[in-house]
Amino acid sequence: MNRLLALLLVFVACHAPAAEPVRVMVLGTFHFANPGLDLANAQVDDVLQPRRQAELQALAEGLARFRPTVVAVERDADAAPDRAVKSYADYLAGQGRDDRNEIVQVGFRLARLAGLQRVVGIDTHGDFPFEALQAWAQRNGRAADLQKEIEDIQARVKRMEQQQKTHTIGQVLRDMNQPATIRDDNGFYMRVLGYGAGSQQPGAA
Repeated sequence: MNRLLALLLVFVACHAPAAEPVRVMVLGTFHFANPGLDLANAQVDDVLQPRRQAELQALAEGLARFRPTVVAVERDADAAPDRAVKSYADYLAGQGRDDRNEIVQVGFRLARLAGLQRVVGIDTHGDFPFEALQAWAQRNGRAADLQKEIEDIQARVKRMEQQQKTHTIGQVLRDMNQPATIRDDNGFYMRVLGYGAGSQQPGAA
């Protein structure tokens, strides 16, 4: 599946009085152990380095001040009882802590700090039919527009790669989660909705 550079970790705090709305924090992050499935794949530092591990611990401790009562991550757990991600139980038992995946390094780490006994999976299976989008753009005089979109995404990824040289992981994520950055990232999906006509709607797909 082709995807953009994004993962969501969702933290829910239900400790407020019942009359108040539930508070939700959504953290967007890059792939720490990039699977190579994105339109633009970032080269990232090894997060198991002692310096990066210290940064991740500081990040989790900062996020823990939100006092989450639920941590949800980008992993399919539809078939699991209570949607619980099984590997989190292994993590609590001391296994898999050297997994570079951001779900483990941020999501599981935070859940453990918060004293939670489960992490919820909220991913779903789906396709990202980018080839069909490219073909439609080529046939309808929009290839240059789509190429510009790709180049903009690649430029943002390169900027993030450069930030790693001088920024902590927490600082990189803070930048990624600024409203303007989120608007830029989501803007791609909004704009490709216009790639289609009649019964052919690859942008919407």
